Amino acid sequence: MTGIRDSHGDKNVPGSRAYNSALTAATDRCVKCALCLPHCPTYARNATETQSPRGRVTLVAALASGALTPDDTRPALDSCLSCRACEQVCPARVEYGSILDRGKALLGEPSHTERRAAALLRSPAAIGLLKRLWRLTRWLPLPDTLRRWQALPGPAVGRDSLPMAAKPTGAPVTVLTGCLSGDFDRAAVTAYEHLFAAVNRRCVFVKNCCGALDQHSGAHEQAAAAAEALLRAIPDDDSPIVHLASGCATAVRDLGNHSALSKAARISDRVADPFVVLESLGINEHLETVANSVTQVALHLPCTQRNVLHGGDALERLIASFDDVAAKTVIGHGCCGAAGTHMLRAPAGAGQRRGTAQRQHRMRLAPARHLV
Repeated sequence: MTGIRDSHGDKNVPGSRAYNSALTAATDRCVKCALCLPHCPTYARNATETQSPRGRVTLVAALASGALTPDDTRPALDSCLSCRACEQVCPARVEYGSILDRGKALLGEPSHTERRAAALLRSPAAIGLLKRLWRLTRWLPLPDTLRRWQALPGPAVGRDSLPMAAKPTGAPVTVLTGCLSGDFDRAAVTAYEHLFAAVNRRCVFVKNCCGALDQHSGAHEQAAAAAEALLRAIPDDDSPIVHLASGCATAVRDLGNHSALSKAARISDRVADPFVVLESLGINEHLETVANSVTQVALHLPCTQRNVLHGGDALERLIASFDDVAAKTVIGHGCCGAAGTHMLRAPAGAGQRRGTAQRQHRMRLAPARHLV
């Protein structure tokens, strides 16, 4: 985690004098050097100062001081994808992600779309309804506006039948499945069990919501409640905490900045990318190539996995340990366009970014035989 953690107390109450003062101090670390501009996907698209990291930091400072109103700053802050690429090149180590989230907490009520999305993910009944709707509509010819729904991987009906070589007896690894992964990405859950079992580690799965959508939309109280429930669910030991969704892991890693609970700092320091952990446990020595016809694998690394958790290199090395298989990461910004609720609030822009990433995958892999 870059930067220095703020102390807690009333600095966690948005709008308080201490909160605004701490936020202003955080924005003052930005020296406006512009090194972040070439790395920002929204600035690359619009070339507008308010669509850049330093521009948004300036807006948050003005919002905290009262020089600007929420209506003045909301469009620019809401347009950020929270990819955190700017943090990786910042010479002053500005905690941009924390500044953005704390600034959004001063904007007031989140948008209707964000409120509904966050409420849906907090409801087990709603998730169950999504699963049933997916099964009913999977093969129906839906209109273009709803076709994204059909592209979801969907809930697995049963567990992977591949037996484990042996029941692991080693130390545990805490795996954050998030709101949806346990239901809609069951194959990945099973794969994690097998991978960690190969190095004699057992998985402890934690499904609680991390509150990231609430945090990014400025719903501070809801985010704090979700974070508190998650912190209580995570075992208070020294086991590494890994993710199925890197955005969730990043949110938990940032809890040291946002939560007043004493447990938060200890938990956030345990968060790591799963492939970094697996590599440290020697997983590369336990895997063999199964798909012999594959020569290249295209890796689309989520922004938070690449910029915050730094797991891309370990994943490339794992795949490179297979004979005659090379892993290639997507070039450029490589944004999938999701960015939490951004794909719902701005579907046109999200679709454009996703299309750019897909073209970059094809350019990087052609003409070799490949698997994406």
